[in-house]
Amino acid sequence: MRVLWISHDPVRSHISDNVSSSGFWKEALLTHLSTHSHYQIFVASPGKQLQRSEHHYFSFRFPNHLRYHDLPKKTIADLLWIIQCCRPQLIHIHGTEQPYGIIKSYTTVPVVISLQGFLSVCYPHITGGILSTVWSQFITIKEHFRKTTFPDLSEVWKFNALIEQKQIRLNNHFIGRTKFDHDFVKEINPAASYYQGNELLRSSFYFHKWQISKIRRYRIYTSSFTNPLKGFHVLLNALPYLIKTYPEIEIVVPGQLTPRMIHPVWGNGYYRMIANIIHKHNLYENISFKGRLSDTDICQILCSANVFVLSSFMENSSNALGEAQRIGVPCIVAPTGGTTSLIENGKNGLFFEPGNDQSLADQLAVLFQDDHLANQLSAAALEFAASFYNPDLIQQQYTSIYSKIISLENSVQRQ
Repeated sequence: MRVLWISHDPVRSHISDNVSSSGFWKEALLTHLSTHSHYQIFVASPGKQLQRSEHHYFSFRFPNHLRYHDLPKKTIADLLWIIQCCRPQLIHIHGTEQPYGIIKSYTTVPVVISLQGFLSVCYPHITGGILSTVWSQFITIKEHFRKTTFPDLSEVWKFNALIEQKQIRLNNHFIGRTKFDHDFVKEINPAASYYQGNELLRSSFYFHKWQISKIRRYRIYTSSFTNPLKGFHVLLNALPYLIKTYPEIEIVVPGQLTPRMIHPVWGNGYYRMIANIIHKHNLYENISFKGRLSDTDICQILCSANVFVLSSFMENSSNALGEAQRIGVPCIVAPTGGTTSLIENGKNGLFFEPGNDQSLADQLAVLFQDDHLANQLSAAALEFAASFYNPDLIQQQYTSIYSKIISLENSVQRQ
């Protein structure tokens, strides 16, 4: 069976394990599917030019525009050439954030789209509930003239959401994993066929287990601070409620906050806001920016953490949450989007009100004070994750999905 993957993120087996990437779950799935000798998976991702490299990898031209009215003509031509080279029986597109699903209009090859995040529901939340009067205090000169502030990006996402919805109306087959993404697709395209296809985690996360006897007390791990949509500022603003009782409290997060990132001319307004919160509440000793982390690094930090926090204003299914669950770290999350398909409040995690720093602080205090609850949440998270992220199950899901769609589309074409 020949399948062509189209992914905006590179999916390459030679990507270094020392680089954290949102594309690694696809690499894990690719590895598992490749164990079946009757599968040939071709992968196409954006690059500087149309090119075929070894091991069934292609790059195609995709102009780096902010706004998309349609799939660019150069991209259409390149993808059609790649389709001609591969002669796939199925095209699997990863995500609706870019307009690749429009290729369905130009080929008779069946297309299925994996659902990731949705511009249509994310754009109202990309500013993280921060008022425009507050943004205006931190916007840099570069952002002002280039119109690249997060409020500007919200308008771009709102515009591009139109072509995202066009893709969903145009296509017939979708792979998802939460009630949220199922309902989103069905609202736009009631006739669409929806298939359950979970996401694999990187292999390291299947071989570590959290134990409360080995944690660093009051250590909080969160996975991102680069985008207000992820709500890092909410977590930061929760600390002042806790720091008198727990002066050794610590937030650990990947990445660095460098002087250039908070420069008033060349920097980023959100990073400047983060730096301001840290300065205002004197949190310098309570934040650890860890730079670029490998999967092994993240496993070790998760095993040492008292809790994992997902403070996003909108998520479908967070891979970082899945990694924490698979290790058994107690989780506190904002119940947004598809997160409620992964976390049941009080059973395998705790909810806090999205955007509410006091609510988050209250839940952190509950967990810090109750080791019995922490162990209960850990055990339930492990039980859920062992099933939901089971590699054999996920491999079976995708092989079944591919076979069903190809068989269905072939029977339709014969009629």
